[in-house]
Amino acid sequence: MVSAAWARLGAPVDPIIDIDSTICEVYGPDKKGAAFGYTKVRGYHPQLATLAGTNEVLAVKMRAGNATSGKDGADFATTAVARARCAGATGTFLVRADSAFFHYKLIRRLFDEKVLVSAGM
Repeated sequence: MVSAAWARLGAPVDPIIDIDSTICEVYGPDKKGAAFGYTKVRGYHPQLATLAGTNEVLAVKMRAGNATSGKDGADFATTAVARARCAGATGTFLVRADSAFFHYKLIRRLFDEKVLVSAGM
């Protein structure tokens, strides 16, 4: 879907990709994968990758509610970058993330992909 829109409107140059996680509360104990996490509510804890300034979602990874924020963040961030490149984005990529994603594996993998990183601490 993103590649079709970018083919028509023009793909971003020098994209900024924001990655973060969120809590999606659910009700009822029968929801598969729902669990209690640090917020003490039953739900899911998906990761999201968006293109800054456009509200375009590049990737979503559904996870159990008790997953830590940065779990598998390196895989998720490199997948989001790969999807953006495949859809036509060019130039210098920047991935922004909060402190939950700040760890050596993520930084190393993105640097190996020639992607700049801004992670809060």
